[in-house]
Amino acid sequence: SKLANNFQLINAEGSRGGILTAWDERQLTLDSVTSCQYSLSTSFSSTVSDFSITVTNVYAPSDHRHSEHFLQCLKNLKHVFTGLWIITGDFNLVRCSEEKNTAGVSQRLCDLFNEAIDNLEFHELLLLGRCFTWSNKRGHPTLARLDRVLVNMDQCAKFPDTSLNPFPHPTSDHTPII
Repeated sequence: SKLANNFQLINAEGSRGGILTAWDERQLTLDSVTSCQYSLSTSFSSTVSDFSITVTNVYAPSDHRHSEHFLQCLKNLKHVFTGLWIITGDFNLVRCSEEKNTAGVSQRLCDLFNEAIDNLEFHELLLLGRCFTWSNKRGHPTLARLDRVLVNMDQCAKFPDTSLNPFPHPTSDHTPII
């Protein structure tokens, strides 16, 4: 049987990856879709209960000249969605210097990223058992925490015991988190 029979997609552009959100229509009904250059937001209702949720998948720019624009796009979503909301994906930003094993962390970008998370009134789910989610896979690798899951207070209240565990994946430079 198929795991998902419906999807929304933002195609890849050059070296920037695309974004795919897929779901099983037997479990979820798509209520709305909002897309920006760096994010795809899908709002769902359960087909078997009164549960509804919005999931925003992000693939942020690796060129940090565009990071402020990306963060502003995220902040602009604050008044679009209500209820349970998760923002997840590759943010291509770190929140502090401890989230990268090499020098060269921009404190200005860290501050802008943390300010955006605060502005959204989101909480970051802790990743258990791993400090970093990305590697450049070189002999002396650069490691960073670029992938994360952010949740709003409604999500925290409804699912207070949620945690993240790393899921190793040998073919990617990112470690998916489940």
